[in-house]
Amino acid sequence: IGGYWRNAREAEHLSREEVAKRMGRSISDIRFLEVGMGYPELGIVTPDGKINPNAAADSTMVKGYAQALGKPQLHENFCKTFDLTPKSPAA
Repeated sequence: IGGYWRNAREAEHLSREEVAKRMGRSISDIRFLEVGMGYPELGIVTPDGKINPNAAADSTMVKGYAQALGKPQLHENFCKTFDLTPKSPAA
């Protein structure tokens, strides 16, 4: 899951720093998402710190990441790629 977002960022030739700045988040948040790990405050992880795909489908952070890349449709593509159904409509 993290690789999907890292590859998307790299395809747009953006640094983690730039994405973090655009999102108003710390670079650590971006790094954790891209390596498939996190912490409870991100709202997308299991108790052992791994990304919960179902939570990621509804995550404002993940939707915001797609927006920060200038490609909001990436969230929908992400859900299709990993066969996830968001509970809320895509932003």
